[in-house]
Amino acid sequence: MEASANDYGTPKSRLAYSAAPVKSLPVKDSRLGLAILHALLEQLPIGVVVANGKGRIVILYENEAAQRIRVSDPAKAEWPMACALLLGEVVRGEEIDIVMSDGTRRWVSDSATPIRTGANGAGGAVVTFADVTANRQAAAWGPVIESRR
Repeated sequence: MEASANDYGTPKSRLAYSAAPVKSLPVKDSRLGLAILHALLEQLPIGVVVANGKGRIVILYENEAAQRIRVSDPAKAEWPMACALLLGEVVRGEEIDIVMSDGTRRWVSDSATPIRTGANGAGGAVVTFADVTANRQAAAWGPVIESRR
């Protein structure tokens, strides 16, 4: 695709962008809708896990970012999911210290929400998490850096 220049000499794209808010995707084909959703979830820089909570917890989906994080203490890492599934609670930005399966320690910020399928509670849950170890380390070094100025 060749771009032309606008009045200021900068390249102008032939793609049209809309500034209007999009409330929902006008997708009539469910296969296309699922393909869009899958592509979106795989591009997110955070881990996303979807679980079914009927009886035994079954992971229905986890994106690539979620698959990269394997912990040695799954009960601790699954706490936000348990809150959403069992108690119907929404968890936002809870930071937990985890030990990876290779022994390294990491901090992750977890959020979880129940998937409400009716009056009888959560039929599943969506959990998202992001590695915030670098943020924690930077915050810890802040006072040291300030003392050197």
